[in-house]
Amino acid sequence: ERQEIRKEWRGIWAPDVVKIGDNFVLYISFWDGPQKTLIASYISDNPAGPFTNRTVITESAKTKIIDSIDAEVVTDDETQKTWLFFGSVGKIHRVELASDGRSLAPGAKYEHVAGLSIAGQKNRDRVFEGAYLYKRGVWWYLFVSSGHYNNHSYAINVGRARRLTDDFKDRKGRSMKDGFAERILSSRPDERFYGPGHNGEIFTTKSGRTYMPYHCHDAKKGGAPSHRLLLLQEILWDDDDWPYFATGKPTKNGVLRY
Repeated sequence: ERQEIRKEWRGIWAPDVVKIGDNFVLYISFWDGPQKTLIASYISDNPAGPFTNRTVITESAKTKIIDSIDAEVVTDDETQKTWLFFGSVGKIHRVELASDGRSLAPGAKYEHVAGLSIAGQKNRDRVFEGAYLYKRGVWWYLFVSSGHYNNHSYAINVGRARRLTDDFKDRKGRSMKDGFAERILSSRPDERFYGPGHNGEIFTTKSGRTYMPYHCHDAKKGGAPSHRLLLLQEILWDDDDWPYFATGKPTKNGVLRY
């Protein structure tokens, strides 16, 4: 199976492992150009795997949603419904999954929730990808990346909503569906660490501090696309409960390990 997959797909990336019921479900993006993409799931009773029994969750050839990649699966703590957020240059969409997370829910409908399509855009500032959902207090935060992953334009943005099915908005109340969001981490082309984006799971320490991992380029190691490294940085919260970073750019502190 591995050999056949490698023959068919040029890219396999963005794994997301979610515990649903008694099982761990692994979601992976398969890419062979924007028109040929899909998100598949595998299952295991152990987070370390092995993961087996592949099912296709969504496929661009059938939905016509280009770049159907970057799965983010969350279960609503109020309704217990499970949702898949996904997408890139064809906009970020949301669709309900079956209770086991292995297929679409009966009658599920795709809904555009964030970002503009790449078509007609002079740049990618309002084209979002790498969706990540985080619940804090009464808010669901939708973190996304904008720009192009292999240069300094890549940046992390965020909007929020009271419910997973509500309209996510920026601080000024503008909809993420129209390409608006709060930019909280970015860089300049002359900086050593540039192009922060596609963040991972936010976690909270016992002392209540929250941290976010994300990928970035290191100019001293050759830059993009050959050297992307993982950075970890504290994410702060203002009086209105909006997230931010102390400097608004990738950290220069700490120890780098290659």
